[in-house]
Amino acid sequence: MYYVSLQLLRALLVFPLLAVGISAVADSENPPPANKLEGYDSYTLQTTTMDAGIGKKKNADKILKRIIANLEEQVKPVLDEWNTAAVSLENPEKLSIEPRIMSLHKPSAANRVFAGSFAGGSRIVMRVRIVESESGKVIAEPEFYQHANAVGAAWSFGATDNAMLDRVTQMIAVYLKRNYLTPIGGVTGFEQE
Repeated sequence: MYYVSLQLLRALLVFPLLAVGISAVADSENPPPANKLEGYDSYTLQTTTMDAGIGKKKNADKILKRIIANLEEQVKPVLDEWNTAAVSLENPEKLSIEPRIMSLHKPSAANRVFAGSFAGGSRIVMRVRIVESESGKVIAEPEFYQHANAVGAAWSFGATDNAMLDRVTQMIAVYLKRNYLTPIGGVTGFEQE
């Protein structure tokens, strides 16, 4: 009798774990935009914003400045190229790219040096709202996640924390480029967790 109960218990534990694993894999891809990103009259990168609670964090303003600088360096040239190639007759609608930091934990450099790995790992989640400016139609809202291991960040004196901020903005640029000619979606970064 105990053997049957033990087998039943194992089955009850394994099936939910399989379901969670399958959903985690499914969530590792950002869906494609409603349509390709090519063919708009102009493309604008809006100022990056943060969820309300994030602004209260100790070094949030420095991180925001770094993210904005990274986006200017990696995403703005893509949009400039698209603006040069834009044909007004094709679609008079303008496309707005609106980045937002949804979740953030990144110890300050001083905290990383003095506390090391005890300061914890770093992580960031950004959502990019791609919307038609005139109609207000949301074309896509991809989410991007990156993290830095606490031990690696301690050994590198925070270099991997900063590299995480570079990687998340690179992912945004790659998503935009991949979906310019054909809406195909892209990675979220959650699959790396």
